[in-house]
Amino acid sequence: MATLTIRNLPEELHQMLKSRAEVNRRSLNQQVIADLEALTQIGSEPSPADRWRQANALAEQIVLSDGPTLSVDDIKNAIQEGRR
Repeated sequence: MATLTIRNLPEELHQMLKSRAEVNRRSLNQQVIADLEALTQIGSEPSPADRWRQANALAEQIVLSDGPTLSVDDIKNAIQEGRR
């Protein structure tokens, strides 16, 4: 496998990548690889496993955020609204 060195990485970007890696339970290296793979597959259909990982990562971000929480009824209502 090849090795890539990135110089002069902005601190804000570094922190964002570290946060994403933590949420996705990956090393920083694994997260960067996953992000690069996702970027290079633009337009291709993600696998069910990838969708599941993305959904779990998003759910975890929501749980970890300090934002408002949704009740089960809120979620059911949103689903019903989306079906109309």
